[in-house]
This record gives sequence, structure tokens and C-alpha cells, in this order.
Amino acid sequence: MGFEERKARAALLRNNNELEVAVDWLSENWDKPDSFYNDINPVPSAPTMAPAAASAPSRPHFEPSAEVKKYAEIFDPVLRAVALVANGDSRTNRAALEGVRLPAMEKDGWRNLASAVRRIWAGERDDSALTAQLDANTSFLVRRILDLIRSGNVGAGELDFYVRHAIPKDPQVETTTLAPLRPWVQRIARMAKRQTAQTFGELDAPLSADDQREDESIARFVTTLDSRGWQLRGPLEMLCAGVRSDSDVLECIAALPNGLPDDNSARLVHAIMEELERLG
Repeated sequence: MGFEERKARAALLRNNNELEVAVDWLSENWDKPDSFYNDINPVPSAPTMAPAAASAPSRPHFEPSAEVKKYAEIFDPVLRAVALVANGDSRTNRAALEGVRLPAMEKDGWRNLASAVRRIWAGERDDSALTAQLDANTSFLVRRILDLIRSGNVGAGELDFYVRHAIPKDPQVETTTLAPLRPWVQRIARMAKRQTAQTFGELDAPLSADDQREDESIARFVTTLDSRGWQLRGPLEMLCAGVRSDSDVLECIAALPNGLPDDNSARLVHAIMEELERLG
């Protein structure tokens, strides 16, 4: 009679691979329970099934310095703009990001950030692969971008001005640079409102002598600012002509001679437009 392969192997093991002795031994023990044979030749356990897809590798722990965290917050609008482009949202300016903002950040020390962002825009989402050639600080920003993409709500609601135009939001600039200009922001906004009304024939009477002197004073101030490196004259002319699209107005602000974006001029124009909106 035939014997099960497992029992035959057990018999050979039990009898030093001597075939005839093993056959005799099997004949004597054929009716023994399976456990009898398992003790001699344990049945190997079934192999563990590999998961259908490997889980994402855990991120190596990196605790950024307080300074890096501060800059990550300042650049948060830029990171959100990058995530919006990756998610197919057209409300932010990819050309400005790719042509000016990201190269400027690389000049500031965020090495190889632009190439990582282009890979993200091409569809890559693997943290380890995207950060393999990056330093720890740039890797931190890239992971922030990936987290924003995965959150699914980065583009919810109306976009903040700073996100739409990928402009860093620096509280220190507001305090040290824009705050002293606030009185002028209000005066410039009132001038733009007057000039717009005049352009569209909405004034009940010609500009008063006081208004004309005020506008001349503002024009001199704008000339002084522009001589110091600001770019306000072009945007102001558009505002006085009735243009209220920040995208159109900001087109008047060119990159600085060193290739960096002129964020301060953009912030100042935004402040004027906010004041115009408040005036109604």
C-alpha cells in the first residue's frame, strides 16, 4: 500500500534513511495519530502572507530648530500655494512660483527645493524619495507641503492674498516696514478713490484745491519711495484708473535687480487695496 509523503519522511528520519527498515516501521505504525508523526517530522507552519502593498515607511524623526520653525511659518503661504498647484487648483500663480519665488528661496539657503517641488507637481508623493538628497531643513518644508496636499482642504474657501500670490507673511515686516507707512496708506487709498471717481465721471464737482494739493503731496511721496527702491507708481496709476484686481495691479511690480521678488512693494500695494475696500 502507499504511504503519505509526510509519514514516509518521518519513517526515513526515524530509521536513518534505511528504506526497508522504514517501510517495516511504517507498516507497524500506520494507524498512529498524526501527532505521532509530527513529533518526528514537525509540519512546517504555513508561510505568513506578505501584505498586498507595503505600508509607507515611517519618517525619520527631525526636530527643526526654532528658527527653522519660524521661517516655515513665514513661508506657509508659499507652501500652500505649491500644494494648491499640486492639487490642480489654478487660483495661484505657478509661473511666479517656478520662475521667481522658488529660485529666490534657494538663494536664501533652501537648497534644491525647486527641483523637489517640480517632482511633487509631476505626481511624486514619497517622502523618502523626495527628501533623499535634501538637507534636513529643506526636507522639513517638503514634508510640510506633502502634509498640506494630503490634508485635502488646503484650497477650501477663499484664498488669502498671500497664498494666491505666494508671498511670505512676515510679522516683523509688518511691524518694522509697513507700520510707519500706515498713515500714507490711508491717504493714498483716499486719493485712489477720488481719482477713480473722477475717471468715471462720478464726482459731483471738480476736485477741490485741498484735494489737488493732497494729491500732489502724495505724488511727491510716491516718487520719493520709488527712488528708494519701492515700486508704487505703476500700481497706484492702475488703482487710480479703477483697476481692483490684485493680480493685475501686481503685474506692475517687477523682480528686484538681484532677481528676488519685491515682496515689500507687493505688501504695501495689498495694504492700500485693503484700505480701498474698507472705504467702499
